[in-house]
Amino acid sequence: MVRRMIENHSGYNVGVYEVDVDDNMRRVALQFAKEIILSDNQYSRLLPENVRNSNDISMQQKIEIQRTYMGKLGEIVFWKLLESKGKNVDIQGMFEVYEGQENVDSFDFETIDGKSVDVKSGFRTIHTRLLVNVQQFDRIPKDYYVGVKLNAQDTNSGQKLVDWNNITLATVKGYAEYPYMQNHAEVRDFGEGPARWLPYNKLMGIDIMIYKGKYYVLDAKCYRYGWTGNPDHLPNGTDINKQITYGEYIERVKSVPNDSLFNCFIMPYNKDDNLFHLNRNVGNIGEAIGDWRYDAKNPKMKNFERIQGIVMDTRYLMYNYIGTPEQQKKELAECIEKVLSRGLVSPPK
Repeated sequence: MVRRMIENHSGYNVGVYEVDVDDNMRRVALQFAKEIILSDNQYSRLLPENVRNSNDISMQQKIEIQRTYMGKLGEIVFWKLLESKGKNVDIQGMFEVYEGQENVDSFDFETIDGKSVDVKSGFRTIHTRLLVNVQQFDRIPKDYYVGVKLNAQDTNSGQKLVDWNNITLATVKGYAEYPYMQNHAEVRDFGEGPARWLPYNKLMGIDIMIYKGKYYVLDAKCYRYGWTGNPDHLPNGTDINKQITYGEYIERVKSVPNDSLFNCFIMPYNKDDNLFHLNRNVGNIGEAIGDWRYDAKNPKMKNFERIQGIVMDTRYLMYNYIGTPEQQKKELAECIEKVLSRGLVSPPK
């Protein structure tokens, strides 16, 4: 089961996803971890200093298995999230153990445009940050880093061991891009080597669409206006304000310029029978603004403050539920960017 939840990220409401973890997910991840660590291909994972300097080989193996287990479980959770969103994810290689000391687990998710995605799991109660080991970050950089938090409970806080069998819930907290990690993430040694880190509440929501370096904040719900044309069925004031503040959050945290940040509501409609005289799969039918953002000195307003009303054909959505081909992204982006050709915003009445 996957549920979308709201968390406060630096004063802004951001969508995160809770994913239930079942016995099979735990079993597969643990089996993979044991095959790596207990085989001749053992790869020395990062260890707490007190464990690394001890002669307790059994404890060292437990910590290494735990690290690999939690990392693989986080990947499975992210896969389940993508699967729930209708994404056709290629997981070939996720559970393969490769020969050699440096490539025992080289799996990464890949976006449709070839960008690499690395999932980083936090699992102890004190884990509140997305961490990327500095050597990994410099030598094997990824385009995106996704933070997943597992609800494991400590069994031995001194040795940093947790209960492997009672993980029942994971939260996909968000993601950060490589350039942002490079420019804004601090470096600190938390006891297992220097790592770049960002608090979970500084991560971007998974729902953001990025296309050719531009950001599109999408709110896709079953707003009935696309079918009825009744103004009462439009997104309400609360919806509008949330979209604007989310855009503001991205602008501030990511330093995204105005010409690269856009906002929209997506509403279903029937391209063969509608009140807008449209016959395309995707169309722009207007915009919504918040009067509280109006500035007489800048009546053009920022692009993300002008939320574009996008209608999308229901049948088209159903046939293209799996995956998001580049042509679909291009068509949607062009519709949203019609805000660039709009005139000044009228003063509130």
